[in-house]
Amino acid sequence: MKKLLTNPVAIITAFIFCAFFFLVQKDIESIETEMSTAEQTITLPESDTAFNGLFYQPFLNDSLPHNIYIRIADNIKNVKEDNELKNRSLPIGFSIGMLGVGYVHDYSIHSNSKDAFNDAAYKKYIDSCSQILELINKKNTDSSSILKYQKQEQDFLQKASDRFRFVSDSLRNTIEKKYYFTLQGYKLDENDKFFIEKNKYYLAFVVWDKILNNDKKHGHYERKEIAVRYSEQEKKILIPLTPKQYSLVSILLNALCWIYMATYAFFVIGLPLQIILSISNGKAFTRKNIVRLNLITVFLLVMALLLSFLPSIIHIIFSKYIDLAFSKPTVWQTTIQNLSLYIYSVIAFVLNVAFRKGYKLQQEQELTV
Repeated sequence: MKKLLTNPVAIITAFIFCAFFFLVQKDIESIETEMSTAEQTITLPESDTAFNGLFYQPFLNDSLPHNIYIRIADNIKNVKEDNELKNRSLPIGFSIGMLGVGYVHDYSIHSNSKDAFNDAAYKKYIDSCSQILELINKKNTDSSSILKYQKQEQDFLQKASDRFRFVSDSLRNTIEKKYYFTLQGYKLDENDKFFIEKNKYYLAFVVWDKILNNDKKHGHYERKEIAVRYSEQEKKILIPLTPKQYSLVSILLNALCWIYMATYAFFVIGLPLQIILSISNGKAFTRKNIVRLNLITVFLLVMALLLSFLPSIIHIIFSKYIDLAFSKPTVWQTTIQNLSLYIYSVIAFVLNVAFRKGYKLQQEQELTV
């Protein structure tokens, strides 16, 4: 026990480490408590024309004939699914950390499928399959003919499938792509909803009419236009770009990606390998290894600080586009996410101190000899 107490650095490190995770746990518990204690009642709009069908719950008369009822229900479902797909705003592109670029195709699945089903060539293949099926079902058809007809039916089905895919893709490609610069890691309040109407972007947000002392809230929805698109599924804000701006930003991000990968490989893989090779050759405590450890320590610390503060820096740069309803990761959260980099930088620093002492002792020993 006395030997353990003679290691103050180890004790302080253990204390700081435990205190850090204690604070993290308390922070999470406070958020969960706040979420669980508040009771909310939100009145949905009776007329949903201002929210482009976001809260629309249709009422269908059960007394309608079954075929009419099903047709109306299917039409309503198709329109709702197309609107939901558009509101999801899933970009196709790439990201580096929280920065990225992408484009979105605002096409209608159901209208595209309807046009593809009405394509003349597709209908011809399907009609051929129906005729072959009639031949197969004839009583006097022999087994060898059935096998031949089944092969023909499979060929026509494959052609029909290929034609359907071709027509759908062709219709999709006629729709203009919309290009965006993306910022990842942004969230909306669970009650807020993003939607698109007439190619403009809106937020449906809650206005609290009453906040009672017993943590009960009563509110209703209102809407406001915003400058950006939002993908709730990917937690991305999409800032509109022109095609030329998209090409330029893509080139810059690609260049940044390659520079980052090369730099990371040099400091995190290359330099440690060089140190290992030096040690294997019996040259552990050298000035070069000390310089290498210095570079690794500085790089890891700079990367940790940069990744911790980068969301806040980017938020300030693009603050004129980002509505206050969007919440970004806090410095505390990003620090926790990048805790491993801080730990690795401390380890590299400790190794650096050890190598310095080893180098100094080696120099003194050489002088005495």
